[in-house]
Amino acid sequence: MMRHEGRRRVEASGNSAEDPQVPSLVEAIPRLNVEDGAELRVAHTETHSWSIDVTGTIWARKRVVVTGIEGLLAEAVSWLLARRLRVPVPDAAVTLSGDLSWLSKQITPVVHWDAIHQGGITNLMDLGKVLVLDVLVNNPDRHAGNLLLQPDPDESAIKLWAIDAGNALIGWPSDYAAARDDLPSLRNLARGLPVSEVRESALEAAEVACTISSLEIVDMVVHACHLANEPQGELITTTLVSRCARARELTDEYLMRIGATR
Repeated sequence: MMRHEGRRRVEASGNSAEDPQVPSLVEAIPRLNVEDGAELRVAHTETHSWSIDVTGTIWARKRVVVTGIEGLLAEAVSWLLARRLRVPVPDAAVTLSGDLSWLSKQITPVVHWDAIHQGGITNLMDLGKVLVLDVLVNNPDRHAGNLLLQPDPDESAIKLWAIDAGNALIGWPSDYAAARDDLPSLRNLARGLPVSEVRESALEAAEVACTISSLEIVDMVVHACHLANEPQGELITTTLVSRCARARELTDEYLMRIGATR
């Protein structure tokens, strides 16, 4: 896990913040009431839990008292940007009451990334979009456990999903701004990513990122900052606008670095 400027935490008694501003240009992150289920232990992460809502939907729950508010902020901005770039990410929400938490809809059944499965992945080109997302939010944590592979019921095809942006530097506004044009570290990157195969799709997604307007980015950041009670939205906005404008250049360099180390 990266060492950032420090974690701010909220009390376990609940979330006293006002309801977040509803965005007008991007998809809103809903707020849900959930009940806790079993503990969820995942390699490379802190302990989380499963929760269930009134419809019976199961969610992976990451409490802010465990992750820090920065983790929720990183998840929220990254998820909103992922939806804009059409990155395959599970539905998400934030708790309406009780411990403030990030919720990610359960994807099942799944296995984690392994290059031996790539021939059966129907949306393999979406991996290029995932890498662009990681460049934009400066996410150094795209290890194999954060790429889920979900087989169809007949196991004839596999769908790739990207999860967990809680360590993306964008959740630490001052650090994110200070690392303005830095690329994500490759230290934790999953092995065997087919960079050459997804290069074209990555550069296409980078071109899309270049077209995201500053108004859309403001909408994303304001919404995420309301959810996370974060006052430094301007730092995030300014840096994200800059990174989106340079998305093709940054992505190209990131792909070359990955290719040079594999």
